[in-house]
Amino acid sequence: MDPAKAIMQFYREKPGYIKKTMVKKYPVISQHADDIEQETYIRALTRAGSLRDDANIAGWLFTIARNISVDYIRRSTRRNELLAHHREELTIKDESIDSVVEQERRTVLDKASASLPKGLKEVYLLVREGKSYDVMAEELKIDLNALRQRYHRLKRALMERVCAC
Repeated sequence: MDPAKAIMQFYREKPGYIKKTMVKKYPVISQHADDIEQETYIRALTRAGSLRDDANIAGWLFTIARNISVDYIRRSTRRNELLAHHREELTIKDESIDSVVEQERRTVLDKASASLPKGLKEVYLLVREGKSYDVMAEELKIDLNALRQRYHRLKRALMERVCAC
């Protein structure tokens, strides 16, 4: 029997058989199983001339399918490694952009705070150090409500100075 006809006969008699078998053997390829099966038959038909008449067609098809499956797994692994690498690069770039933006923000606020009255400037410096309300009130020797009032005035004064630039 002509090898191409034997391949087509196998396809008609056992539709989806290669796909099912490959997914059982390599569950990782399940999302590409249809593509692998189709590519298996295409390769088999284009290379049908190299098949011996007495050859086991099913075994030959499974060998082709196995090779294609392994190729898909390799490509997928490489693609995932590349994606992971690019994600790392993007994260590093995002972090560096964030640090530049943060530095620029601090520069603008520092310039705006230069002309603040002494009481507001003291609050600004403590806020910039990341101190809590309780600690700031204690250091400035004022009560918490007075600190909140100064903090509100500080935000308003900074906003006016930044928007005026």
